[in-house]
Amino acid sequence: FDLTVSCESTCSQVFSMFCLKYVILVLCGCLISSSSKVDKTASEATALLSTAYRTSKKDDSRISFKVILDTTCSDCQQWVIEQLQPLWEDAAFRQTFQTSYKLGFLAHSVTKHAQGPLLNKVLNCAHHLLPLPDFLKSLFCWERTVEAWVPVSGGFQQQQVDVPKVTMQCMPQQSMQRLSACISSTSTADIEAFELPADFAEVPWVIIGNSSYSMATNASAIYHLKDVLSA
Repeated sequence: FDLTVSCESTCSQVFSMFCLKYVILVLCGCLISSSSKVDKTASEATALLSTAYRTSKKDDSRISFKVILDTTCSDCQQWVIEQLQPLWEDAAFRQTFQTSYKLGFLAHSVTKHAQGPLLNKVLNCAHHLLPLPDFLKSLFCWERTVEAWVPVSGGFQQQQVDVPKVTMQCMPQQSMQRLSACISSTSTADIEAFELPADFAEVPWVIIGNSSYSMATNASAIYHLKDVLSA
């Protein structure tokens, strides 16, 4: 990995001055006359950075932010479009979210739509494979585009979704090969971010830290997400 980038991202909180000293010595060999000392310093600096990187990944202190939804559920689509998207598109909130929260996402079929398992699998694959900004951009497009049900007299009628078309429209083109392989796979265990909680009862279901939110109970994060995250 890049020594300067790793030092900036992982060593600022632990032995930053020690790390910086050795990186400078490695990058500027003119400060040391002996090549053996340079080699030794490089090895020490690399070891230190590797340890710091592993420590930062292991000791992730961000608050858990888990979302469970069904893409064929209109309430879920509404939550994504009206609650999550406006906050993410706010630059200040976006930076705070990435620093303070760790997103876990699970698309889980709840309605009886025949394409529900496939549509939700596409989103789980996207969450599994894409960087967070790319995933959320794709999610916002997906939820605005997918129309799984259409209103009819007395209720709603299931509608066929052109899954390949929506996938091509909303997912990053450079990731299509990996996404296609994931979607075609018969396994789902590797792409599901977490197991359903024991008290899970409906979608959308949001868990922030140790608090669960749904429309039936404690609905604040469903209808007023900004207020909950700003509290």
